[in-house]
Amino acid sequence: MLATTDELRDYNHMIDQLQSSGEQLEQLRLSELEAGDILTITTGAGEQAWNYTFIIEDPEGTWPKGTLSAISPDGSFVEPVNFSLHGSGKWTTREQNPVQKQTNGFTASWESLYKGEYLVGFFEGNDERSVFDKRGQEITNITLQRS
Repeated sequence: MLATTDELRDYNHMIDQLQSSGEQLEQLRLSELEAGDILTITTGAGEQAWNYTFIIEDPEGTWPKGTLSAISPDGSFVEPVNFSLHGSGKWTTREQNPVQKQTNGFTASWESLYKGEYLVGFFEGNDERSVFDKRGQEITNITLQRS
């Protein structure tokens, strides 16, 4: 659903507040997350940027679980959904990662987020992980707001 001008302004204001009051990070180990923490993650830049908000509900276990919401570059809201954050990753060649068998492969940073990599997670109800790997949508900002 497309956001109204007021909704878009309010959401962007909230993202700006979270990013300015939180800790700006180059990387984050998911094991550092606590229940109630709020991660804001931007992928892409400028008019192509997606802004995600991930509220951690259960940091225990292998993957932190919570709700993920977003606003797309065109102003569409992505309603909060149950999501498990698995980390980030990047596409690599055999020269970059000699242990991979294929010419091009995805090298994941399980249990960590890194700027410059793609977001990886699992939507509740899906059968497979989701890799947010559209060209130009690498993570450009990671902000952690402690509960």
